Amino acid sequence: MADTTINTLKTHLIIQNQNKLILKDVFRHDLNLILCRKDGEPMPKSSLFDAFERILKRAEVKSLPIHSLRHTYVVLLMEAETDIKYIQKQLGHGSNQITADVYTHVSNKIKKKNTEQVNLRLNDVFKLYFFTYFMG
Repeated sequence: MADTTINTLKTHLIIQNQNKLILKDVFRHDLNLILCRKDGEPMPKSSLFDAFERILKRAEVKSLPIHSLRHTYVVLLMEAETDIKYIQKQLGHGSNQITADVYTHVSNKIKKKNTEQVNLRLNDVFKLYFFTYFMG
């Protein structure tokens, strides 16, 4: 996990531990949830979705399904040229192929970089061909 994620989770744990101390027997220790209400009870799914919608609205971003965060994360990893095996493990996929098949819609940045790499390679090939053909 990224350092920022780890640090955020550590801060969240401190807050949860404070709630556990304050609420003692009322806190649902048995569930041991990360995303929960202050008393340890499960957070309704709607709360998470509503919070996501509020964040999108504040950021002036059109409404998106919350699952788009997963896709955005993968595209950012791919743009950073992260190893596909790492991405596969992050997503919990059984194989690299599943990851590649699901995320074949790459970003424009990746498409541009790949196109540039192909062009550079083809230039080398054509230079070699013309050198060999005309000079050979």
